[in-house]
Order: sequence, then structure tokens, then C-alpha cells
Amino acid sequence: MTQSSTASEIATLPVGVSVEGSVLLVPISLVRPFADQPRHYFCNVRLTELSNSIKQVGQMTPVEVRQLPQPDKDGHVYELIDGQRRWHACQMAGLDRIRLTVTEVANQAEQFVRSIVSNFGRAGHTPMEICSALCQLQKDGMTQAAMAEVLGRNTAWVSNH
Repeated sequence: MTQSSTASEIATLPVGVSVEGSVLLVPISLVRPFADQPRHYFCNVRLTELSNSIKQVGQMTPVEVRQLPQPDKDGHVYELIDGQRRWHACQMAGLDRIRLTVTEVANQAEQFVRSIVSNFGRAGHTPMEICSALCQLQKDGMTQAAMAEVLGRNTAWVSNH
């Protein structure tokens, strides 16, 4: 992939060719947010700080995405798994390209688990965001013990939320 990759070039990779694990620099317009993102609140002050930092030194950490089976109606080729704050901040900074890594996920439930594991390893989530994410895992059939194990927490923490 070159820095000038377009949606059609990316979408027409030969069968069996994967970009998984590679760091790519692609147009930010090819990336869409994950509708089931566990974080619902993005502090504008913190986003502005991150955006200012990105303007000064660039995007240090790639976002993690899954490649869509085919481009959606808006031309998106990738969907975020982790890094929605960075995605917003890169847009605020006026970048037209974003660094990303591609991860294959089996389904939306696996994508959600990867997203909350990445997110809940960080501070700053509201109790309602945590509760909502845990309820989704429970709907997907995960036990409280399994949730605690995946998130590196204890079952009391899961139960309390």
C-alpha cells in the first residue's frame, strides 16, 4: 500500500492477500466509527489537547480497525475497533490521512470485546458506559466471571457495574 491508496485500490486486493498487522497510512475518509463503541462521551477539552498534540508531533499510535467485506455506501473501507478519540482528534487537527493497523475479527461480538478490552484498560469511563458495555456482553452470552477475566477485573467490579 502506498500513501496514495484509494478506496478502490484497497477494496480490490487480490483474494487471499491480507493487510492484517500492517501499519497503513490511508485517507481518514475511508474509516468509519464503530456504532457499538463502548465510550459514548468524548471530552472536548481532552480531544482538543490531543488534536493540538497531533498537530505538533503527528499521530504517534495507529488506530485499530477491521476491514469491511466491501466498501459501504459512504465509501468507508475500515471500521474502528480501537482509537475513536485519535480518529476524532486527527480530524480536528485537519489531517487527511490516518495511521492504522488492520485486525481480523470473526464477528461484531468479537469486535465489541476487543473494543471494550482496549477501552476499559484506560481510565475515564462513566459508570453508564461501563454498565452498558457489560450488559451487551451479558446479552452476547458472557458470564460475569468471563467478563472479569477478559477485562482483568474481579467479579465484584463486574457485579457492581
